[in-house]
Amino acid sequence: GPLPLTSVLVTERVILGGRAVAYGGKLRERGGRKEKVNVFNYDVQFNNARDSPVEIVAHSWEVVDAEGGREVIAEGPGAGGSLGKQVRALAAGDAFRVQGELTSLTAEANAQGTYKVIIKGEDNAFREIDVRTDWMGLAVSSEQTHVPNFVADPSLSS
Repeated sequence: GPLPLTSVLVTERVILGGRAVAYGGKLRERGGRKEKVNVFNYDVQFNNARDSPVEIVAHSWEVVDAEGGREVIAEGPGAGGSLGKQVRALAAGDAFRVQGELTSLTAEANAQGTYKVIIKGEDNAFREIDVRTDWMGLAVSSEQTHVPNFVADPSLSS
């Protein structure tokens, strides 16, 4: 079904909201050849609704284009995007935003961000969890807000 332009998901009281908008196009080099890609800017906000601080230690963004091609666009240590490899601590009750760039070979696509977050559990031990955005629609046209009949995970289709 249609995927929204915005997303809000809660994982163990860490709230991640995001949206992505079309920005333009550029050339990138892959395997010795240049290809035109569509560029989208994302903006996500983390809210820590826990009673203790959390740390965002790694990030990964996956884009699935309109032809079903999957690509991990950005991944690595830290919060990524405008914060680069910086690990971001977030006090209980605090929030922060990070912006970055996604690319797709097609004018419409869907994207999901996954962040590795360290939390303190009930037993006071630290553990790592995955905090995700929901799948978000990317569209060059302002009228197109989703990829029709798109299934983010093929195992969910009947």
